[in-house]
Amino acid sequence: MKQLIILLGLLSFSIFTTSPILASNNGIIEKLCSMDCKSEFRFFRRYAQQGSSLADLSLGVMFLRGQGTEVNIPTGKRYIIRAAKAGEPGAQYQLGYLFMYGIYMPQDLEKATNWFKRAVKSKVPGAQKKVDLIESMLSKEGIKNTREYFAKQAVVSPKALKKDNDKNMEVITVTFVASYKHILEAARAQTCNTKSPSCLQQWNFVNAPIIVLTQDKNQFL
Repeated sequence: MKQLIILLGLLSFSIFTTSPILASNNGIIEKLCSMDCKSEFRFFRRYAQQGSSLADLSLGVMFLRGQGTEVNIPTGKRYIIRAAKAGEPGAQYQLGYLFMYGIYMPQDLEKATNWFKRAVKSKVPGAQKKVDLIESMLSKEGIKNTREYFAKQAVVSPKALKKDNDKNMEVITVTFVASYKHILEAARAQTCNTKSPSCLQQWNFVNAPIIVLTQDKNQFL
């Protein structure tokens, strides 16, 4: 039985745009939160109800990964799709990524390309490389071989897992200082409809959670 290798990265977006981060083992997941992610989850849910697309993306990742809540794949996908349709850059990249590899979503290279192209317009680092890669593969290998190629990237054999368990198990990025606190502040700012100083805070960058495969982790360093 094959197992998916996933890295939860953090994409840094310039003014609600995005560059991810890196990690070590499952236990690191809580370092993104003050304690068990439950408090952060509740705040993200509140901000999502108030219209924050960044909160939608964050909730989507938390539902997919079981951070602060039980794993709920359908709900997680629904939040990410809603965030992407609302124009959230990180969600556009994330949705393209999931469609590209067939992670959580049925593999669909056309949809993957379209969402990556939207992410390119939103100036997401790495999005154009994904578009170029898909189009190059399709041109050289055709649709069937390209689908198989990307699908195989998302799994490893049981032997590989036993041989190098620590490196192949799911990891969470913590190489750089990052937490859901900063993401929550940015999500709250998206809900503001007044001219108070707290609502007009200027952001040099905004961290956004994103799920990527381990082989793509260096893209975000």
